[in-house]
Amino acid sequence: MKFGITTHYFKPYTKDMVELYEGLKKAGYDCIDYSMYDKMFVPHPIFSESREKWVEYHKNARKIIEDNGMSVSQAHAIFPPDFTEGHVRDYCNDYEYDHYKKEIEAASLTGAKYLVVHHHKDGILHNDGLRARAFEKNLEFYNKLLPTFKDCGIKLAIENLFYVSTVKEDTYERSYIATGRDVVDFINYIGDDYVVSCLDSGHANMLGVDIEEFITTVGDKLKVLHLHDNYGKADLHLPPLYGNIDWMKLKSALDKVGYDGVYSMELDGIARGCNVTLEIMLELAGQALKTIKLLWE
Repeated sequence: MKFGITTHYFKPYTKDMVELYEGLKKAGYDCIDYSMYDKMFVPHPIFSESREKWVEYHKNARKIIEDNGMSVSQAHAIFPPDFTEGHVRDYCNDYEYDHYKKEIEAASLTGAKYLVVHHHKDGILHNDGLRARAFEKNLEFYNKLLPTFKDCGIKLAIENLFYVSTVKEDTYERSYIATGRDVVDFINYIGDDYVVSCLDSGHANMLGVDIEEFITTVGDKLKVLHLHDNYGKADLHLPPLYGNIDWMKLKSALDKVGYDGVYSMELDGIARGCNVTLEIMLELAGQALKTIKLLWE
């Protein structure tokens, strides 16, 4: 059993990749979920440099990670898809498509097998008309990226998502890809073996989606995990057992479908506020890993 962790929430505390990856190895992690951004919603500045520079940057990151006895199991692209404006369009402009293609190649250079790329969240689960339109628009979106995925030998992972309600304050709605059935339907709609599923446990829990049913429905299409906890109300990204997810039930379902990938955590919520340092972040990340190992191993 291998465990991974996402990197972007450590970036405010260090720009030294050696310090970061040495720290994550000491914290007990085997794998990295490589964030293609340092700040959410903001393209990494390296991509504004020459191709030679950003290629070298990501090759160097891979070397540092592997020199510390770890590997990049998966990566996460910038989001939302229309990141220059942010969930106001159901299409991308030429700059955004070009940037995604850079990120796909960069992810492959790190050794990642999968790259998560968020879908356009146009459409509500219970409205079949909008759902059908959303499938169509996202097929168009992903079809423009899939040739680059194939050229780079890396697979596209589709994540179950939510959106902020426009009707009720501080509440969330399911996107049209939120349940296991949604995921299977959409992957089949794309109809390409280079497309797999990413389960975000926190998103499922906050939307009242049965995680066990999600896993068993998606089955062998499930290749990527974002593991974190919450109380079923908001996307808190807490460590396992800090919310109300049944982690033994989740693990049992993963075993049932024969999941053999990395158990990767997405712990944006391990520390928020004043007086946080890289040392504290790494300590908390290590504690989260020890907790889930005690439960599962």
